Amino acid sequence: MLARLWRRETEARSTAQPALLAAVPDRRPELAPCLIVPNFRARSPAEIAVPKRRRRRIQVESLYREVEPEPRRHARALVQLIQIECPHIVGKYVPHLHLERAYGELCERERWKPRHWTSLGRHLGDLTHKKVVKRDGKRFTAYRMPRP
Repeated sequence: MLARLWRRETEARSTAQPALLAAVPDRRPELAPCLIVPNFRARSPAEIAVPKRRRRRIQVESLYREVEPEPRRHARALVQLIQIECPHIVGKYVPHLHLERAYGELCERERWKPRHWTSLGRHLGDLTHKKVVKRDGKRFTAYRMPRP
């Protein structure tokens, strides 16, 4: 059966070549069938066409209530203070320097130990919409105060 296939392939090659190319000898040597190594990693077309499905993440529930980090509590308190004290600012962007100053005043009033602004700003960015703005050649971060 294989001999018939080989004959068909050689006949198809010889009839398909134009007369000019048939006269030029082929300088590439033919590989012997014994030198051809089979591809053991060959996959079926169904495996190639369908991508692997990702596993669905499992839900893990905690038995105990998780303690909210202190900088996040401080950021939430700062946002609530601004929402109550300055309702005209809700929905507008406030520069981080003003928020940092208001945070210092909030810590004095509540007798908290002030946290570093970087840790507070990270959580504040989760609670609000954070945007980097450039005004008068200086870059700063502004936070949009959400509605209560």
